[in-house]
Amino acid sequence: MKLLSEKTMGYIYLIATFIMWGSLFVAAKYVMAEVPPLMVLATRYGISVIVLYFIMKRRGFKKIRKEDKKILFAIGGVGYFFGIAFQLMGNDLLDASLSSLINSLNPVVIPIIATVFLKEKINWQIILSIIFSVVGVYIILGVGGNISMLGIIVNILSLLFWSVSCCMVRKISAHYDPIQLTLYAMAIALIFAIPAGVINVISVPTT
Repeated sequence: MKLLSEKTMGYIYLIATFIMWGSLFVAAKYVMAEVPPLMVLATRYGISVIVLYFIMKRRGFKKIRKEDKKILFAIGGVGYFFGIAFQLMGNDLLDASLSSLINSLNPVVIPIIATVFLKEKINWQIILSIIFSVVGVYIILGVGGNISMLGIIVNILSLLFWSVSCCMVRKISAHYDPIQLTLYAMAIALIFAIPAGVINVISVPTT
């Protein structure tokens, strides 16, 4: 007998994700005081790929269909490399709270992108949610202080790249274990992240 319904568990998972996702910006800000953003990205994916590989080894891998390989490669490159790379660089330029706030607009951007690429319909509830979200972020961003415009632009790029990749995931997510998709996407991103991280370390002046 289940103690909690699937709907309740869904809310619990979402809340847990919200808390852990928000903590990433604080942790990344702390680490990037010593390590350049792109090397943080490479290290993060290097560890994640190893851990997820052993998890999937027990769960069992499913062969990727030929028609899905290009989409998976795009997810790894667009979302997991460019999206998260811009997120870390933006986080390095802004306060962790402001950076996380901008990136929390994914639920606003994804429906718009899904309408264009996936032909999904937007109802009035989604429209109201988008309006309230944008107004809320505008109010917070407009409160005093020195804000790096470059940091905002980089975070917006992160938001766009990640939202596009989320829509691409929708096309193939029904056929594969989500952990397997994440593992492959991170492995693809790691191919780009390693040389980018090395260049980032070399280019950062030492004191």
